[in-house]
Amino acid sequence: MFSNKKYIFTILSKSGILLANFALVIFSTQIWGTEGRGEIALIMANIALITILNNVFSGSTVVFHTNKMDKYELLSISFIGTFIFSILGAVILSIYFGFEIFRYLFIIALLSSLSNLFSLYHLGNKNVKWFNIINVLNPLLIIIYVAIL
Repeated sequence: MFSNKKYIFTILSKSGILLANFALVIFSTQIWGTEGRGEIALIMANIALITILNNVFSGSTVVFHTNKMDKYELLSISFIGTFIFSILGAVILSIYFGFEIFRYLFIIALLSSLSNLFSLYHLGNKNVKWFNIINVLNPLLIIIYVAIL
């Protein structure tokens, strides 16, 4: 049976994700202004496209197969697929938008897709605590990566 503690933790983690994403918008606007923020929004949209493609391969499929396949086999196949889709997506979108953004597209899309892979794996194991923690870490890692850039 589910405890109230899990529900409260989930609500707090979703609130943390919302605050981290809002902080990312404010932070990037302060650094690059509105024009730079528009470019960041385009890059983030491209990253979202790549992540959606990765989710087709290693999204709900991982949740479904978590208890049916060997952990290492499932995660190995998912890692390879995530890496391949991240490279292909970054190359295809870089052809259209210019290869100066390839590195950023690839790194952030790969990290986002791997984060999603791990969170969905934990969801498949019914480990809601780790699912929520990983989902909160994703926007925080993007803020850190943007700050480093």
